[in-house]
Parts: sequence; structure tokens; C-alpha cells
Amino acid sequence: MNVKFNEVVLSENAKSIINECLLSGHFQSDGIYSQKILDFFNIHMAIRKMVLTTSCSHALESALWLYEISDGDEVILPSYNFPSAANAVLLHRGKIKFCDVSLETLCPDENDMLNRISPKTKVLIPVHYGGISCDMDILAKEKRENEGWVIVEDNAQGAFSRYKDRYLGTIGNMGCYSFHGTKNIQGGESGALIVNDSNIHFGRVQSMVQKGTNRHQFLSGDTSYYTWVYPGSSYTPSDLLMALLYSQLLEREGFSMIRQQSFERYQQHLSSFIGYKGLERMIQIPHYNEPNYHMFYVCFENMKHRNQIIESLARKGIDTRFHFMALHNTPMGHQLGYKASDFPNSQKASETILRLPLHNHLTLDEVDYVCESLSDILKEL
Repeated sequence: MNVKFNEVVLSENAKSIINECLLSGHFQSDGIYSQKILDFFNIHMAIRKMVLTTSCSHALESALWLYEISDGDEVILPSYNFPSAANAVLLHRGKIKFCDVSLETLCPDENDMLNRISPKTKVLIPVHYGGISCDMDILAKEKRENEGWVIVEDNAQGAFSRYKDRYLGTIGNMGCYSFHGTKNIQGGESGALIVNDSNIHFGRVQSMVQKGTNRHQFLSGDTSYYTWVYPGSSYTPSDLLMALLYSQLLEREGFSMIRQQSFERYQQHLSSFIGYKGLERMIQIPHYNEPNYHMFYVCFENMKHRNQIIESLARKGIDTRFHFMALHNTPMGHQLGYKASDFPNSQKASETILRLPLHNHLTLDEVDYVCESLSDILKEL
């Protein structure tokens, strides 16, 4: 049996929706499917201030642009992370300040993040790794007592996950989503920016992602002329991609059920192996989270052991992956002055994590095969 790490399969309904968009001839942004998506998030998640973007990376860049990050402004984010948030800081000439993660969640260590705040800190970017989060109340409490900085949630992996009674991405001042082809809900290379900050004029946000123009206001009839009003760029996605994303949103409950069943099957099979032959731990869901089951991972005692398991599973036709290289210990991180020992938890995570297949079309037979193969390999070590 061959088991793919990720797989995208379009339903007949998805193909029909995409074909309707093709036949409409409207492939640029701001089409009917873009509006359907905004309506969907408004109805189902009460998100009223949201712009669609070409990626989560562009959403992060837009957020820092709106907060006018510039020379010397510090932005704190975890080292165990994809480079997009760090790139957004550098593109706006800000200063990256990494923090470490908790080994329990692989999300930012709240206390370490808060301890790195200085008078120059302008933004904190908590990353919701695997669709779970750090304890956002800890950050929010500190935020209420210190008005000098804001929280921008990097919720690339957490669409529809909850923290207590709130959706991730709606807790901080802004939230950034990804609908990349590896995510639970997919729209090619697309994303979204959610604005929860009443101090940010939403019309400015809409203009910024539309080349700095008042196109949105013009199309909605709020102004009689179409002109340049703010600095901006081209961040809005093709409606063809939004047709794909909309079709996925209509099927999300079925996808979520498959993911949850697969996740729980992994837990059932592998929990008894924790502490056996170098398998140290597996993903744990904090009591305050209701996850979207974006991923399932296990962690081994060291990189050599982890890589050996990857190779052994590959020989059995199973595609598994590690994940981020800790950003502080990359060529770019070294240029910024960091060294390997600076963030031990982030470094350990990057060296020991093993992500098992989990996607919208995974079968329980495939999950069983992965677990049986992994247990056989461990027993043979």
C-alpha cells in the first residue's frame, strides 16, 4: 500500500463550481465567488471585516504594513515557524526578535514571548501550530495592560479551530489565514486577513490590497469615481481560485470528520508506544482548544532516529515529513546574528518531529497501515 502525505481530490460538485466560474469569463478578483466566501465567513463565523489575499504571506505583509512597521520596530515571533512572518518583518525594515516554543504545543512559549518585549516592540505574532494555540488569554491580559503593541495571529494552519469560545484568528488585533493546497480548506495559493482592530479603518485595508485604489467603494456604489487613495499593492486573488475555495468550504464538515477520525485513530494506535524505542511524545490538544485536526505528529529522541524512521516508512510506501527548520538556525537566521543554541526547544522540534499522513481523503485503512508499519519498525530497532 502507498500512503500519500497529502492529497487533493476534487469532487464532482467542486468541478461543477469551477466550471461555472470558467464559463462566466470572470477570472480576476472581486467576482461572485469572492463575495460568496466573504458571506460564508460572515454567516458561519461572524467575521465582518475580512479581505481575501493571494496568500497568508501577503496577509502578514499587509498587517505589518497597516501597523506601519519601519526601521527599528521590533516584532516578536517564534523561531519554530515558516519564514513568511519573518519575511514580512524584513520587508518593512523591522527587527525580528525570535522567541522559543513550548515543547508541549510547539506554539510560542507565552512567558518567553512576553519577556522579550521592549519599548521598541510593536507587534507580537503568535503562530497557531497545527491548528492549536498557546494560551491566548495570557497574551491578551498583558495586552490590556500595555497599549504599545498589538497581536497579529499567524493562523495559517488553524482555519475553524477554536480557543475556548472564539475562533483562532479573531482574538488578536488581526488574524492571517492560509488556504494553500496543503491546508484543510484549499484555494490554491490564497489566504485572508481578518481585521479586529477598531483603530484600523477597514476602507484603508480594502484599498491597500487593491493597488491602493477605492475600487471596492466604487463597485459597491459608495463613490462615483475610481481613483488612487492610499499606498497599496495587488494582493487580491483570482475568482477562479475562490471558486475552488468556495467548493471546499461547502464540503468542510465532511473533511473535518475524516480528519478527526484519522487523528483519533492515530492516537488510539500510538499512545501505547510513547516512551518506547525513542518515541518521546505525540501531538497533544490543550484543554482550551477545539482543533481543526490539521496535522498529526510524533517526536523522537533525536534527528538521527527520526530520519531513520522516515526512511524505513518510505520503504513501506508511506510518505512522511518533518517540518520547519528553526528559523534562528538557518542561513538567514545566522545573518541576523542568531546561533544554534539560542532557542533549544525550537531546535529540538525541528530535529525530532515526524508528521504522519493526514488529509481530507485519508482512509482509516491507510491510517491503520501507517500505525502498523511504524510499530513494526520500532519493534525491530
